[in-house]
Parts: sequence; structure tokens; C-alpha cells
Amino acid sequence: MGCLLPLLIVGLMVWANIATVRMFICRHARASWWVGLSVAWAVGAGIGVWSGFFFEYQFSRTLRVFGFPVPAAFFHLEGPPGQEQWIDFITPAPILFAGSNIFIVGLLVACPVGLAFWLRGGRPDLRRASGNTSQNA
Repeated sequence: MGCLLPLLIVGLMVWANIATVRMFICRHARASWWVGLSVAWAVGAGIGVWSGFFFEYQFSRTLRVFGFPVPAAFFHLEGPPGQEQWIDFITPAPILFAGSNIFIVGLLVACPVGLAFWLRGGRPDLRRASGNTSQNA
């Protein structure tokens, strides 16, 4: 059951990004919102590359993890005192696991853009849409 939680979280992020794009289309979002969403996806993908292929952290004194949020490898300190060595445990598909972080982090970073658009009201500039530039009192 625990293995379904990450799939649920990724599914919710995919749904949120699709909902954001549909909201942008339906509410005729300005170009600046589209640029912001595209930049968020690109920045998220860049952070995903770094966190998936280059990020390593020490979870405990005897366990190091390579990759975040989906780890690609684990290193465990084993051996008698004074002769410990790091033993690696590589996931079945380390490149796939590390590469999945690009997709996951990219989706995660773009979610606040849709939330900001939704909270702002996401109303198009009606004066520009109708061609009327005069303000009515």
C-alpha cells in the first residue's frame, strides 16, 4: 500500500499542472502567466537534474542516500569498528530513478504558479480582450 502513495502524489501533481494549463486557456491568461509557467517548468527540471543526479545527503551516521526525492542509490557503513566501509546498494534502474526526479520536481515547482493564478482570480484584462481602451466610470 505504501508504494501507491508516491504514485498518488505524482498523479495529483500531474492533475494540478493539467488543471493549470486548462485554466490558463479557459480564462485567456496573459502571456506573462504562460512565460511564468514555462520558466517554472524549466527551473524545476533543472533542480530535478541536480537533485536526481548530483545531490547526496547523510540520512544517519551509517546511511548515505544519493538522489532526492526518489533515491537512486544508498550507501551503508558496514564492518567491524575501525574497519568500516561504505557498501553501495544501487536501485534496479538508477538512471530511471534519478531521471524521474526531473519530471517530479518540474511538476512540483510549477504548482504554485497555478495556485497564484487561481487565487488572483485569473480574470483576463477585459478591456484589452474587447478592444475597448477607455475606462467606464
